[in-house]
Amino acid sequence: MHIEKNIFDNIFNTFMDIKDKSKDNIKVKLDLKEICRRKALKLKDGGGEKLLKLKTPFTLTLEQR
Repeated sequence: MHIEKNIFDNIFNTFMDIKDKSKDNIKVKLDLKEICRRKALKLKDGGGEKLLKLKTPFTLTLEQR
């Protein structure tokens, strides 16, 4: 039962883009650069040493929430 709840919470928090509870963070995006070739999931260069984390296509907008 606890495993199902944890999995649901992780997926729900990622889709709803809940701050500090989502598994979609900068460390994951840096790992995806080496693993995955999906352009929508990569970090964008924000000038200098800044990296911009764009919203993933599967997160919901305010209107959809």
